[in-house]
Amino acid sequence: MELLRPYLLPITHALPTPLVTLGHSLLGPQCYTQLVLRLDLRPSPCLSLAISKALGLGIITLSAIVKVPQILKLVHAQSARGISLLGILLETCGHVVTCVYSARMGYPFTAYGETALIAVQDCVM
Repeated sequence: MELLRPYLLPITHALPTPLVTLGHSLLGPQCYTQLVLRLDLRPSPCLSLAISKALGLGIITLSAIVKVPQILKLVHAQSARGISLLGILLETCGHVVTCVYSARMGYPFTAYGETALIAVQDCVM
């Protein structure tokens, strides 16, 4: 990392304002400074936070498309034959209850966002 630091620091210090704002909101000013501006990637609570946030966002991103193949197959077939309506309703209800509970408890969206996106896809099905 030390070899790349002189090349990466000018880039991290010249990030556009929207990316800086996003970094501050996701990591907080202290961790943003440590990880992005100083490129200090030694094990620390900030690094753990960044990994946790990255995994959460990755899970949310992938869950946004998890049911797309099934939806496309249903659209192409123009039929939902073989799909259990009760199963879809129970799954959707479970996801909605989880979302409502998590939002009410004040958990960050990255902790429960995948259930919201899967519930939306269930509704589309």
